[in-house]
Amino acid sequence: THSDIQDVSSGMGFVNIETDGDGVLRRLPIVAELNGMVVPHFFLKLLFEHINYKISNIELASPYKLLLHKFPQGDDVKTLEIPLDGNGNMLINYMSFDKIQYQQKKGEFYYISAWPLIQNRKALNFKEKTVLFGDHSLSARDSSPTPLDELFNPLIFCIAMSNILNETFIKPVSSMVTIYQIIFLVAVLLIYVTRIKTFEFGLLSILTILLYICINFVLFIYNSLQIPMLNVLIPILSASGYLLIYSVYQSQVKMGVLEG
Repeated sequence: THSDIQDVSSGMGFVNIETDGDGVLRRLPIVAELNGMVVPHFFLKLLFEHINYKISNIELASPYKLLLHKFPQGDDVKTLEIPLDGNGNMLINYMSFDKIQYQQKKGEFYYISAWPLIQNRKALNFKEKTVLFGDHSLSARDSSPTPLDELFNPLIFCIAMSNILNETFIKPVSSMVTIYQIIFLVAVLLIYVTRIKTFEFGLLSILTILLYICINFVLFIYNSLQIPMLNVLIPILSASGYLLIYSVYQSQVKMGVLEG
């Protein structure tokens, strides 16, 4: 029964998974609020139990920041900051999947099928190990589409735990940063349109947009910064198109004045 499970469990957590609009799992709801209390996701609770960390030390500082006070770091403790997306979700950095594959080759991380485990005459030693159970059968569909491929949910939880232990977070930027970027790029386009010719404006606008995209990719790869490019590119492309039409119109007016 549920009460029997609760009696022998060390705590409770929720296991919600919600994909993005395109059906891809990019984030996990790391914390939720229940009766005025902060409740951790299952994988976070499991991590806390593994390192003997008290849940009372966590603080939801803002919709964009979860603080883990007195988080163990070797022989010392520190305040670990987990970046959130503004809705209590932690973005999953799937680059940690490479680390898990490397650990699997070294024998530090491995899968064990249920049937060999049941048939094993000698009990396996799971001391000081974190064990996640999952149903890998096709009927259970205990998996989610990710930017890499279809991955089993327990493995996704392992990746999220690795993100926290190794501090390999993806850092989403606030909406204000997006607005500032739009204002800056529009200002740059306005400077272009008032100082250079139509053809040069069109060419320089394209180069500016391509440079912006490249800078965003570099920031994501080397600094794990996630900037919502579409939110910036759509208004910038609209502005550059309007300014290009305006520049063509102005050039035609000047030509008409000169001819007249």
